Amino acid sequence: MSLQEIKEQAFNLSPNERLALVNFIVESLQAELSLQTNQTQTEQALSPLPAPTINAIFVIPSISPSNE
Repeated sequence: MSLQEIKEQAFNLSPNERLALVNFIVESLQAELSLQTNQTQTEQALSPLPAPTINAIFVIPSISPSNE
């Protein structure tokens, strides 16, 4: 079915049916946006941490037993 045919059928709907169709479209778009947002947040949470920089590397001195 082409977009033109869908438009023609939509114009043949009653006002209540048009409102129901618009409501369905809006709810579908909201659900899709929510799904995409959740997917993006999940991808960001699972993405690897950035490589450490020289400023982020700390050297911990080793503690040797003293020879007394």
